[in-house]
Amino acid sequence: MSDRAAATPVVRLLAWLAERGMRMPGARAETVPGMGTGLLAAHDLMPEDEILFVPRDLWVTRKTAHTVHRDAVEETHADGLFAHGMGRLALLVALERETPESFFRTYLDALDEPTVPYDLTPEERAAIQGLPLAAWIDEQRAELDEECARLQARVPVLDVAAWRWAFGHVMQRTFTVDVEDEEVWVLVPGMDLCNHDQEPNARFFAEEDGWYLEAARPVAEGEQITIRYGRAKTSTDLLLYYGFVTPDNAFDRVHLELRLRPDDPDEAEKLAAVQLLGLETDTLVGPDGRVPSTFLHTAIVWGMDSEAFRAAEPDVRSPDRAARALGRMASAIEHALDAFPTTIEQDEAALANAPASGWLRTFIAYRLNAKCVHRTAAKAIRERVMYIQSQGWRPEEIVADDPDGRYGLATVRIEA
Repeated sequence: MSDRAAATPVVRLLAWLAERGMRMPGARAETVPGMGTGLLAAHDLMPEDEILFVPRDLWVTRKTAHTVHRDAVEETHADGLFAHGMGRLALLVALERETPESFFRTYLDALDEPTVPYDLTPEERAAIQGLPLAAWIDEQRAELDEECARLQARVPVLDVAAWRWAFGHVMQRTFTVDVEDEEVWVLVPGMDLCNHDQEPNARFFAEEDGWYLEAARPVAEGEQITIRYGRAKTSTDLLLYYGFVTPDNAFDRVHLELRLRPDDPDEAEKLAAVQLLGLETDTLVGPDGRVPSTFLHTAIVWGMDSEAFRAAEPDVRSPDRAARALGRMASAIEHALDAFPTTIEQDEAALANAPASGWLRTFIAYRLNAKCVHRTAAKAIRERVMYIQSQGWRPEEIVADDPDGRYGLATVRIEA
């Protein structure tokens, strides 16, 4: 190993961890193009082969014994200063970073700037103009800055840059685990070198003695070791919390909102009926085009003319009415896709020519995912309409519970 390699922060971190009981028999750390440092299989692995073990004593938690800041962190929590559940750990990390003799100094020095999209160029902001992502970025940044201002009254050494740095790493690197019968956020040095894959080749779990990473399937030597950063991560989840997106994300959603036409003579009665029946006026729809029953029934009820609506038992099971309601949804999604200033093909070309650094490439990939989920969702709904028209319809055959995913890539409003 060269002196230059030995001096890199990650190499120093791994040596520091190894001296304190970490084992890494199945992996080596290397730079992964476009993803920073990652873990690669050191040799061929079979399922359940140990890849990495990190002793519990090396975890960074607000309950760690290796800090003098525990009481200060707990006091700020008791005063209700945090808007985020992971705020206490972020404050601890920020204070540890300002403590030269911190036990975790080697780990903190190995952390680069977190990839959180707060400081953007006009070109980068233009790439997400019109998408909810732009507003979410602004809201998240404003929340962090307001939280920092509240904390500064109690912790004068904390500045906005330090708080964003700490909170960014906590967002991107934490796991949750039970500590003293309480679920807490933890940083696991070494384990957080693993990159994300929705179909990972490794799995992790915590035991009394520490955190384990093992192969989930056969892994070839040199293959990147990946884990899943939680279930059903949309592109918005991945970008806001981890700073990247994956192409053709199967968990992306289109947010649909139903609105009554302004001239509907039964507006008040229809609003009351939806509330009485416990129906929904908005939902998230994925690429499979499945629409939850509570949303579809609203679309059917709101789309009825006065005579049909005022019948004693409006027929939401009518195939014609279901097909019309779904057709309106597909049309609205298609119109929203057409309203984007660029086409899918143009975005694919822009992505290929985007600069390697900065947020522009990531935002174009995000925008491309938004368009792809619009296209595939509309196509799936159209196919369902054709099925209903030829085969008939029973609601239980085509609807599902609200799909996973906390965000829609764009909001599509449908007038019924």
